[in-house]
Amino acid sequence: MRTVSLFALCALAILGASAFGRSNVAIAGAQVTAQYIIRNVATGKCIDIANGSTAAGDPVAQYMCHGGQNQRFRFDFALPGSGRTHISNVHSYLCIVPTGYQGPSTPRMGLVQSSCTAPEANFNLVRATNKGPTGQHAERAVLRWALDSTFCIDVPSAARTDGLILQAYRCHGGLNQLWDIAR
Repeated sequence: MRTVSLFALCALAILGASAFGRSNVAIAGAQVTAQYIIRNVATGKCIDIANGSTAAGDPVAQYMCHGGQNQRFRFDFALPGSGRTHISNVHSYLCIVPTGYQGPSTPRMGLVQSSCTAPEANFNLVRATNKGPTGQHAERAVLRWALDSTFCIDVPSAARTDGLILQAYRCHGGLNQLWDIAR
């Protein structure tokens, strides 16, 4: 009986994983089917996988919010909440990752999409004290890099340019490092 139960659990786990595509960011109790857009408070633009790419190493940018799959992401825990997470795109199944880290003196790092198993793919979602825009179901958060929590996902100079490559930059509490996360 115990062997059958263990076999059944393994089969369910495999079938459940395939039901969610290639995503590998699921953990127990997570709401892996929930999809979110991530909009910057300063610019009003959304995190966007440039040109809808599915290739590892391609840039993560900001773009006018349109809600397409290249602007929809999953977290490996159910929102609202705070904690360590991957941020995976629902179209490419890849995660947001900073590149070029040379230690604590690194000034900034560009963001690309890469494998969710990379140690660099971990972020800490830290809920902000203020909520999202009135009338919207959004959580306001800072996205700190887990490997060096002095870096946050940042819109360079709070520029409103579509296609601008996002970066991991020293956390400073500015609105260009504050994000509304909504379904």
